[in-house]
Amino acid sequence: MCLSDRGLLDSFVAAPGATGQRPGTAMVSPPRTKLQEDNRCTVKVACAQQQTSRPVPTPVGNAIDVHYIVVSVIDRRVVDVDVALVCDRGLRWLCGILVALVMARIAYEPRIVTDVGTTPVFNWILYGYGIPALAFWVAGFMLRKRADDVPTRMVEAGAVLFTVLCAFLEIRHYVYGGDIYHRSAALAEYGLQTCGALALAIGLERLRARTNSIVHNVAAQLLALSALLVIVVGLFIDENPFWMYQEPGGYIFNIILLGYALPAMLAAALGLVTRATRPQWYRTVAAVTAVALALMYLSLEVRVFFSPRGTMIAGFSDAEGYTYSAVWLAFGVVLLLVGIALRSQPVRLCSAAVVLLTVGKVFLVDMGGLTGVWRAFSFIGLGLVLVGIGYLYQRLLFRKPPQAQAAATS
Repeated sequence: MCLSDRGLLDSFVAAPGATGQRPGTAMVSPPRTKLQEDNRCTVKVACAQQQTSRPVPTPVGNAIDVHYIVVSVIDRRVVDVDVALVCDRGLRWLCGILVALVMARIAYEPRIVTDVGTTPVFNWILYGYGIPALAFWVAGFMLRKRADDVPTRMVEAGAVLFTVLCAFLEIRHYVYGGDIYHRSAALAEYGLQTCGALALAIGLERLRARTNSIVHNVAAQLLALSALLVIVVGLFIDENPFWMYQEPGGYIFNIILLGYALPAMLAAALGLVTRATRPQWYRTVAAVTAVALALMYLSLEVRVFFSPRGTMIAGFSDAEGYTYSAVWLAFGVVLLLVGIALRSQPVRLCSAAVVLLTVGKVFLVDMGGLTGVWRAFSFIGLGLVLVGIGYLYQRLLFRKPPQAQAAATS
């Protein structure tokens, strides 16, 4: 009986392409059938007998040699691939474990060294938090190329945490001259912490649109929530300049700009970034927060203009009271125009709320507090603005389509 080398190889082992594996992809060893195991044992026995006996140059013997070589190469490739996969999983989990150990060390002692010095920015906080954060970001990016598994999320969580801690501690270090354990908080710190949290939230919102990472998603929401808490508790209650004495330090570029105007712009930017990715209530909260901060900033600027030495209010003149009403009305009109331009219902609702607040102030405060010409100006200005707002609503929001207008005129 005479068999060709190709026929014998096909009878003993399937070709690599017969398994459906595409070229260039990692080979995974399929489960062997009983027939294949018997063929492998037959080949090994025949090869052992051929080595102990006198070699006979026959076609069958040559085919067995070729078959043995092929089977050995295939087994070696499968073993190499399995070892590589095991090593890859082990290294990924090693990265996650190392990140967890570093985070445990930081939880035990947040300071990298006992004395971080008084140099702003370029200090041991930057070296101890910023450099590891950068390393974690790079590692997370490399791990995510392979898979979105638990080690990848651990490394990404470490990157976000170290970035947040670096920004938070650098702000406290800068505001309090190196004392990151200062017991109280000032308006400057509240403003900077709010700006930092909102900026990081915006960055993570943009990043999660690319990665679809649950870590980036949750971290962005937590940072936005922390910023909202700082705004409500810190900027509006604890360090409110209307009942806490604050030296503004200037008419325009002052502590009020840092504490209220910049956070307002960042909150508005967060609402715009998340228009297509977050639910309606999220964007509404962002819009309301931005409007409240902007209204607070404008009111404080009016106070600074009339009382540049301090913002704490104990009473105001007729001119100052009228200016509040005029500024609020103008702000409400601007909000209405912005809401119409952006086609944003939350912004238009905020505009209506500001206008109603102004109407309430005019009738409840200006009517009894203002005297003479200021009272007249207040009511005249309010009436003109309300007429203008009604005209805008009629012409822009409740405008009939051209077909309806043509039908009405015909």
